[in-house]
Amino acid sequence: MQNATTTEHQRVVEFVYDDKLVRFFIEEPRDVVQKAQLHKSFYEQNILERLKYSIPEGAIIADIGANVGNHTVYFGLFCRPAKVYVFEPNTHLQSILKKNIELNHLTSVDQSYLRFGISGSDFEAKIRVSSSENWGNGHLVSVNSAGSAEVFSENVSVRALDSFEIKELDFIKADVEGHELALLEGAQETLKRCQPAIFIEVGQKRIEQVTFLLESLGYRLIDFVTMYRGQGNYLFVPTRSPNSS
Repeated sequence: MQNATTTEHQRVVEFVYDDKLVRFFIEEPRDVVQKAQLHKSFYEQNILERLKYSIPEGAIIADIGANVGNHTVYFGLFCRPAKVYVFEPNTHLQSILKKNIELNHLTSVDQSYLRFGISGSDFEAKIRVSSSENWGNGHLVSVNSAGSAEVFSENVSVRALDSFEIKELDFIKADVEGHELALLEGAQETLKRCQPAIFIEVGQKRIEQVTFLLESLGYRLIDFVTMYRGQGNYLFVPTRSPNSS
């Protein structure tokens, strides 16, 4: 059962979920993620509830493409992680994410690498958002790319996951808008060493390539949810634990 209140002046929505108080700062009420929160729910709440059983207590999690922190807040409050690394290159979303981390007193969240986008290599790019109704649909383009109809754009730094000093990792959630294969190619050493479970949004045109790469690294697909416009969320797990001989 959920109870909820909304503080209009502060644009903060509060609701009780699983006996805990959840708070979200609402900056863009038309945005698909924040709209769900405004209606007293996590965005993709049913998916998060399924994922919970794939995340062990004390896990180290990477939320890649953290957006406003919808998944970060769920992980921090309900999965009892040791640490959640957050990655979100969009500074507008970063500011909301930081508020949501603070509102929910998430001491397990590590913001050391927050400003970076994740792909297959290290480079500079421009992130472009074309609609205020979906701030998570920002796409990386060339820094010198000519502008088009957009609500937000800025230059950002992009890095490969293997370039970070992350020694342990149990679970990856990735929403990287077309860079799924590149992300995995740039994370192969991390995946081989840590063998985290991987929950990733992938378009139908790329899922075969993603599956082939992950299978070559010792993963298997165990769950998927098709969302909309050819996009699906897929859960891959290692066929053996990283400590297996």
